[in-house]
Amino acid sequence: MEVEEIINNLAQGEVKLSEIKTYSKLPGIYALFFIGKKFPLENYKIPQNRIIYIGKTESSQQSRDANTHFKSGKTGSSTVRKSVGALLSQTEQITPLIRSVSDIIAERKSHFKFDNESEEKVTKWMVDNLAVSFYEYPESKIEIDFMETQLIKKLKPVLNIDRKNIDNPHRTFISGLRKKLGLIAHADFIEENKILGMKKENTILSEQKVVQNSSVTKGKYVGIWTAYLSEIKKAIISDNSRSTIKLDKELFQQAGNRKDYSFKLEYTNGIVSNNNSGSAVARDLDNILTNNKIEVANKIFRLTKEFKLIIE
Repeated sequence: MEVEEIINNLAQGEVKLSEIKTYSKLPGIYALFFIGKKFPLENYKIPQNRIIYIGKTESSQQSRDANTHFKSGKTGSSTVRKSVGALLSQTEQITPLIRSVSDIIAERKSHFKFDNESEEKVTKWMVDNLAVSFYEYPESKIEIDFMETQLIKKLKPVLNIDRKNIDNPHRTFISGLRKKLGLIAHADFIEENKILGMKKENTILSEQKVVQNSSVTKGKYVGIWTAYLSEIKKAIISDNSRSTIKLDKELFQQAGNRKDYSFKLEYTNGIVSNNNSGSAVARDLDNILTNNKIEVANKIFRLTKEFKLIIE
């Protein structure tokens, strides 16, 4: 079936989200239409009933739309909900949260969800402003993906912000709003929980055993150093005379407002031998190494302005 014919079918099948009764149990392509009065994107004028998102499901519309995109609590699995929440965050209080502590370790800062109140705000906006249509397309995964790609390239929906819609002029702005929420979620979790209880071997934190140690939770940067502890340990015990670990500067900038984060932390027989009284970043690293009984011997740790931790 041709792309134009599918677009016509989607347009004819449009139903207000608030009025939809059933969802298809088949794979296919779905479209979201904006039926509200003002879209939450500055200088973006959109005609009524314009398609703002094209998506696919290789299982069923029931699982993808009803149980994910339109359901509170499912933002972590829905790019549409993330984008809607990001746009609403310009004028409303939208609180991002991490999905799981494993995302902290893997540095998946694009992964987040919202608190319950924010989830309800997103759902309400969708119910009040969206209509949905579904075209059953029980073909192979490759064929479904190809058709979705062709539809996105043809329609250029504003909420499709991945590489399939590279010509979307609002892609960068919406992605930036989402990135900001992701950074806030991750930085807030690190600051509030200090991320202790790391599993030693696979660098994945136990979600049930995140503990707080009052002796090491005073510093702003303790949580960040804890997240990198496994990499640091491997670097210390490696045969290399010099190791470099690339750090995420945005996590440090979220934790504290400093002009310069660089430092030199020098150990002699396991004891700090240089003056670091002016560097909270260095002190927090020393706290983490000391409280985790890491053998540092005569190692030197240097954090450069490029946020590279050099261990030699």
